[in-house]
Amino acid sequence: MVGASTQKVCGCHASAFTNFVRPPNSAQVGRVYCDQLFEAEKKIELLPAKERQRVQLEVETPMLKAFGCWVEKLAEQPLAGKLKTAVEYARSSVRVWRIT
Repeated sequence: MVGASTQKVCGCHASAFTNFVRPPNSAQVGRVYCDQLFEAEKKIELLPAKERQRVQLEVETPMLKAFGCWVEKLAEQPLAGKLKTAVEYARSSVRVWRIT
């Protein structure tokens, strides 16, 4: 095409992406908590038992308390299906951990 501009238009993918991001649902939030706990445990799995216990108390206890509080708050809402099962199991586990 004669006289056509050779200028190219570039868009920012990050700007477009932010328009598609939605708040995470409860299952995704629960998964993040679990992933963080698994990652913390993976980092200390080769430590001697006493050192592993010290790190668990120092690092994982606050994570478990946050998870337990989140689970209790979520349990106040009407739940169904796998999310309900997961919350019920997590609530019973939190009680066993005796951290809340």
